[in-house]
Amino acid sequence: MTGCRICLVGGGGSGFGRKQISFLLLVLFLQFVAFGTSAAGSSFSSFPVALLEDDDASIDGEGGYFTPVQNAVRHLLQTTGNGNMIEMNGTFLLAANRTNRRDPLDNFHIYRGGWNIQDKHYWGSVGYTGLPAFIVALIWAALGLLGLLFLLCCCCFCGSRKQPEYDHGRCGYIIPIILLLFFTAVAVAGCAVLYRGQSRFNDTLENTLDFVVLQSETTEQGLRRVSRNLTRAADINIDNLFTLPAADKAEIVTLNRQLNDSANTLRDETRKNADDIKHIINIVRIALMVVAAVMLLLVLLGLLFAACGIRSIVYLLVFLGWILVTGTWILCGIFILLNNAIGDTCVAMEEWVARPFANTTLDEILPCADPATANSALVNSKDYTDQIITLANQGITRIANGNFPPGTPTYYNQSGPLVPTLCDIYGPAPDYNLQSCSAPNLTLEAAPANWSSYVCISNDAGICQTQGRLTNSSYRQLSTAADIGQSLFVDGNFLVSVANCSFVRDTFTVIRGTYCHNLRKYAKWVWIGLILVSGGAMLSILLWMVYIRRKRYRYAPGKNGKAPPVYNGSAPNS
Repeated sequence: MTGCRICLVGGGGSGFGRKQISFLLLVLFLQFVAFGTSAAGSSFSSFPVALLEDDDASIDGEGGYFTPVQNAVRHLLQTTGNGNMIEMNGTFLLAANRTNRRDPLDNFHIYRGGWNIQDKHYWGSVGYTGLPAFIVALIWAALGLLGLLFLLCCCCFCGSRKQPEYDHGRCGYIIPIILLLFFTAVAVAGCAVLYRGQSRFNDTLENTLDFVVLQSETTEQGLRRVSRNLTRAADINIDNLFTLPAADKAEIVTLNRQLNDSANTLRDETRKNADDIKHIINIVRIALMVVAAVMLLLVLLGLLFAACGIRSIVYLLVFLGWILVTGTWILCGIFILLNNAIGDTCVAMEEWVARPFANTTLDEILPCADPATANSALVNSKDYTDQIITLANQGITRIANGNFPPGTPTYYNQSGPLVPTLCDIYGPAPDYNLQSCSAPNLTLEAAPANWSSYVCISNDAGICQTQGRLTNSSYRQLSTAADIGQSLFVDGNFLVSVANCSFVRDTFTVIRGTYCHNLRKYAKWVWIGLILVSGGAMLSILLWMVYIRRKRYRYAPGKNGKAPPVYNGSAPNS
């Protein structure tokens, strides 16, 4: 026990060495100072709050966002508003309270523009949350350059000097190797967390984007279906007598063009945003996989060659490791800001759901179809459905149910029970309120099956040879009209969801409830893994140099406790 105690605190350069311990502590101190000062410089509104966030809590703006302890700290770190959206220049600011951060692109003034992915100042303020990791990367790179310059100066100007004779003792070799094993294990654990986190993060993000695209495609297909049904309505012609007016047909052409334009805009904007995000994330995913693999290989090889005392390879690994650790800290900063950007987006979605008609920047992710177009299509679809019912009923009452003498244009020997007419499902314009059907009138959905029992067998001239009031031709025309009317009636519910943006609201609600939690959790896994990898590799690199130096200048026991220096296992040349 005494020997080990002397190794740690003894003077005269014995044991592990005060200089080495001081240097390691300095590096650790600089890391924590960098994180602390950067967070303080951001008005305590970004990075510390991100660390305090409870992923399992719901963002409700009323204290449910954090646990009670976190709420107490949050009140000290960040000023919160009343939870209402703030309006600026006719645009409602989303996540306005959460996004109040310092903006490096605006002389470090507080950014107050809310969530806006098209504003460079928003990204500047989000990027500021990753500043702690960027500072560590800068310090580490600067230390590496200074160390390299120092070595070059020593090689060029100092010449060879006789090394001082140290007796490090057993603890002087055991402690560095124990620390080296520990920090290597930390780096390996960080690689595992990093690999698992990036895999799950990318899977969750792709699932989220696929869900958004699916919702967009469903809406796009619905708009095109409405357009097709309106076109079919314009082509209705019952007994060459009953059809829509020419003005309505022209209006359908205009409305179809508007519907197709809305569908194209919805499809193009959603797919473009999804493809852009996937492209960026794929680049980051590959970078993270390469970092995880290379850093794992680096720390294991460094441990192996340091233990074997192969100085040339260790020095090469130190040089490569210094560069890789710098890049890893930069990636860590990127994922810290990404984690905050995801949190901003989730809060913005929740606030938008409360006011879907507000003019906000969230419309860029999944824009609503034009509400004016949807409302126009909704009103017109009801009007056309009502007209289709009227046309079909006119064909039934004036032609099929008529008793005409032979030789008249509308005679085809119709006979038997009268064909029931369609129920007028809508009330008068402009409200077109739904009204119930009563017998013997038929609903649009049930009419074709019921009318089939009134079809007669006709000859080539279209004259009924058996009892019945509908020929095959007139039955097809009436059934087609009923089918189109039913389709437009069903489309009305869809158009209501488009007109009031409920489909977008439902999409954001699902994303907020299903995907946001995992996206933020796995993004946090990634930057925690990067911190472990970077910190473990940093200290491992320093310990490689300490340990390889010990092996180079160790002494073998001899007379009076000293012996000639052993240089890599053999005596140096005199």
